[in-house]
Amino acid sequence: MSLLNKTRHGIAAHLQAFWHDEQGATAVEYGLFVAAIAAVIVAIVVALGEKINTAFTNVNSKLP
Repeated sequence: MSLLNKTRHGIAAHLQAFWHDEQGATAVEYGLFVAAIAAVIVAIVVALGEKINTAFTNVNSKLP
């Protein structure tokens, strides 16, 4: 086997291993899940923030 064929075979083997490696895809999926959860938390805080603030203000005003 010539040096060129060995190199070509080595590159092909590395590319095939890289193509089948799914660790990066899993990390991206987890990142997307975390981003979606963070967006939901922000939306809830924005939607309920004023109501919660009013509730705490009412409780605070009734304390001695």
